[in-house]
Amino acid sequence: MGFFKWLGKGCKLSFLAIVNFLKGVVREIKRIRWPNKKDMFDNTVTVIVFSAFFALFFSACYTIGHAVLTALGYF
Repeated sequence: MGFFKWLGKGCKLSFLAIVNFLKGVVREIKRIRWPNKKDMFDNTVTVIVFSAFFALFFSACYTIGHAVLTALGYF
């Protein structure tokens, strides 16, 4: 009988812990400042420009490195 009493007490504590956790999640979600349409557009453009820049940069590094290694006879 003691085991079932302990198990019930543990479930009650776990349920309260889950409820408190979810209350904290809701409280934090209410504090979020969601971006407006202009901010979202600006951030999207920034990500696309940086991604394109780094794609070109790494492509250039690969091409130059491949050309150098080919000239040295490694390929």
